[in-house]
Amino acid sequence: GGRSDQALAFADKAIALFPQGEEVWLAQTYIFRAAILERIGRFPEARASYGRAVRAEPGNVAAQAGLARLGGATRPGGQ
Repeated sequence: GGRSDQALAFADKAIALFPQGEEVWLAQTYIFRAAILERIGRFPEARASYGRAVRAEPGNVAAQAGLARLGGATRPGGQ
């Protein structure tokens, strides 16, 4: 829907603008994006966003949980 599209556009813009060294915030933004995608049923894209969050911040429990819930790998190098 419209609000989901707006939220995704916001997340994508934030991701594009993050400077190097802001991995924690980058991971949080990928988690936000993944949650939106998961809610609207776009599971492969949600899984990919959770995976990017784990790569940005390997110890992030929320990202690991989202990835595990959607059947993705939870190791930083996994997809």
